[in-house]
Amino acid sequence: MELEMHNFQSVLEKSTPRLMGSPVSDSNCYIPEDSSDFFYPPVEDENEAEVEDDVRSSDSGISSDAAASSNPGSPTAAASAGAVEIAPKKKATKYSIMARKAAAARAKALSKRRFVKKKSSRQLDQKNSDEKSAVYAKYPTLRAELEEGVDPTTSINYAVRMLCRLEMLRTEYYLRKTVAVSQSVSSLVTCFMAELDLCLQERNDEVLDQMAKVGFLIGWESLISSHGKELYMISDAWVAIKCLETFSFKLCERTDMEVVVEKNDETGYIIKVPVPAAQFSMLPESLQLGGLISVTSVLFTQGINEMQSLANMVGHAGVSIQRKINSTSFRSISEYYNRFTEVCGIGMSEVSVGSHPDEILRNLRVSVESENSASKNTCILLHAADAVRSLNGGRVTYCKSGKDRTAMSTTLEQARLLVQRKRHVLEEIESGGATEYGPLEEVKDVANTMREFGVRIHVAKKNVGRFKYSFNSLQRKLLPEIYRPPMSTIQDMVTSVTARDS
Repeated sequence: MELEMHNFQSVLEKSTPRLMGSPVSDSNCYIPEDSSDFFYPPVEDENEAEVEDDVRSSDSGISSDAAASSNPGSPTAAASAGAVEIAPKKKATKYSIMARKAAAARAKALSKRRFVKKKSSRQLDQKNSDEKSAVYAKYPTLRAELEEGVDPTTSINYAVRMLCRLEMLRTEYYLRKTVAVSQSVSSLVTCFMAELDLCLQERNDEVLDQMAKVGFLIGWESLISSHGKELYMISDAWVAIKCLETFSFKLCERTDMEVVVEKNDETGYIIKVPVPAAQFSMLPESLQLGGLISVTSVLFTQGINEMQSLANMVGHAGVSIQRKINSTSFRSISEYYNRFTEVCGIGMSEVSVGSHPDEILRNLRVSVESENSASKNTCILLHAADAVRSLNGGRVTYCKSGKDRTAMSTTLEQARLLVQRKRHVLEEIESGGATEYGPLEEVKDVANTMREFGVRIHVAKKNVGRFKYSFNSLQRKLLPEIYRPPMSTIQDMVTSVTARDS
């Protein structure tokens, strides 16, 4: 959408509108800026208006003829006779003829219908599409009528059409951006407050000092595919997630206030978070004096469902978008790591992740650079999760519905944290094989236990009314092996189609 807006702006800059000879006065050639009621009706409305005018004129003609025939000597008869002699018959346009034919066919069809059938979901979608088209019809089309020896792009009407369409795109863009950013900011605040509360409870002064000097790192893990409707979700999520870097946190010594967002022309948006006085004294001095905590937001995405398999097979263009997002996020997290090593040093997070942050970032770089459109490289997600955790960042995982693919990923992550041999697990995943009962098999058993008896199956129950994930046997088979749920937690083929919720 941003590219389309840029193209419209380029065309407007190149266009050179000039006045053309027209029988219409100049006052009618422009749309006043304060004319909020100006509306371009759809073609259907114009046709119906013409049909109504024709019907009214025909009805008035019939009534006048009847009055004249009943009383030939009346003034009405004389006036209608004079009108017939003086006024020529209005020539029917092709639109009015088409409208009359359509109205007649519609009336004939309605008269034959005896029962009203319930509209299907496809018909309802078509109705919504028609309503959306009617909304867009208030803007002029970009099609310019050709005139002899005249470039249509130099007319004022064409420039007005371009300007109106550009404003329409801007409005839609800012609306979508507002809706998406509001969701990402909510997740950011929740993640930050959970991390802050954990640091204050454990009295982790090193992480608090890191927040004050380097900022807060939040890593997003996306499991949506790069095909179909979910491709647009990736684009919206990417814009919303990168917009979070215009926000910063400010800790206040208060307990009677809620989280407040303020806008500053110099620093962007400031989120004020209240902290009780007892915990406020534990903060670094810079934060107690009103220092801001910046935000670094990264997104690593890799589809894991059957739609991603389809996108990989057909070579969909969305796979390249997925690769660009991962590459950009890797550069961002590398820059954060450089600031982290300069200010806080290295080695402080080796215990929590099982390996050196530098080693994790090297593995992440190899995974990002080796990403191709022929397979699902889920190692990117695992290395990215370890990299964010090694830098004391927050983690957010999401998919389309937040209950199926997200459940598979979060249970896998929890199982990897329980099994302390994470490095050996990754080596087995990358090699594509596993020993008879090695670390990978142990992680699978722990993850499947959580998937079957943990809290994630209750989340699915609250959404669909059954203790089942929305996978059937075919969809389960197309998932990567480490993300497959137990057979007892999936739906049968018929139920997954008839009661599909996503």
